[in-house]
Amino acid sequence: PELLPSGVRIVGSAGAIASAIGILLFWRSRIGSATAAWRLPLGLLPLLALALFGLAHPGVAIWGISQGLRVPYLHLLLLGIVTTGLVAGAVDAWGEDGVPGWRVFQVMVVVLLLTLLPTTGLWPALLGGAWTGWAAVGGSAALTIGAGWMLIGGRRAA
Repeated sequence: PELLPSGVRIVGSAGAIASAIGILLFWRSRIGSATAAWRLPLGLLPLLALALFGLAHPGVAIWGISQGLRVPYLHLLLLGIVTTGLVAGAVDAWGEDGVPGWRVFQVMVVVLLLTLLPTTGLWPALLGGAWTGWAAVGGSAALTIGAGWMLIGGRRAA
């Protein structure tokens, strides 16, 4: 953030705040009528909005980068919201029988997101160590199992 011209920072911050507000308004309009498949992606939207509010302030953005929050943020956005949203859309389109294993997949997404937390500066250093990297590897393996579960279930149904 400190490398950007002030005008660009101001426009970017305004965009982050507007996006966060829009996400929260969308979330509020949909969360009450969410089907089971949509609960996870919609449930993660307030975290995304919180992150965007934080990114709107250069000091918070610099702090977040220094705490190693870039990778968990990208996983929250692309895996936790976008990918599970695509799966939820598939469940809407083809029914639960058309997307077998989607619940297992969503659980494994949560497992991966949680295993990324110890790799950040938010995790107490006293509880850290080499195990944190292995936990993230395990979370990735869990996600692969979840995706495989959907694939194998889908082949059985075909």
